[in-house]
Amino acid sequence: MHTDRTFQDAAVWDRNSQPCTQPTPPLRADISVVKLRFRQHPLRLLVTINSNITTEAIEIIRSKVADITARASQAIAMYVVDLMRATRPTDPTFAKVLDKERKPYYGRIAVGGSLRVSKLMMDGAACNAWLDSREFISPEDVKIVFRALLPEHIRLTDEALHDEGFSAETFVASVIETVTFAGDG
Repeated sequence: MHTDRTFQDAAVWDRNSQPCTQPTPPLRADISVVKLRFRQHPLRLLVTINSNITTEAIEIIRSKVADITARASQAIAMYVVDLMRATRPTDPTFAKVLDKERKPYYGRIAVGGSLRVSKLMMDGAACNAWLDSREFISPEDVKIVFRALLPEHIRLTDEALHDEGFSAETFVASVIETVTFAGDG
């Protein structure tokens, strides 16, 4: 949900975007400001500490995100692993990811996603779930974070860098199209 309200007045609105009639406690106000600020950029929540936000609020947010990550289903964890595997040229899954001409991306990706990026994806997806006031990670949370995170963490070959019709973002979109979520069943 996009809003034109400033971050400062976020504290006087409840989570249903209705004006609050009761004064907002300072800790809840800090958390409301964080939710409004990072709605469009959940990954920034992982690394940003605002000086206007109390240390107590930051610790509560970190705790909530860690709890959501720890309770992620096995199917979500495997989905993250499958997405990462599909970005690595040495993995057999990579051959299934095809471009517009239905050709594999061999020769265009030098280095794919790493284990560290997988952990960042899980934490980012948990941040997105928390921002949406959910206690679980959905496949859509993973896709949002994958689109935002992976283009910065994969390395293109020289050939791909000079191909005007190709970008890391197009490769990431192809991976998301190809790799499906197996579900919890």
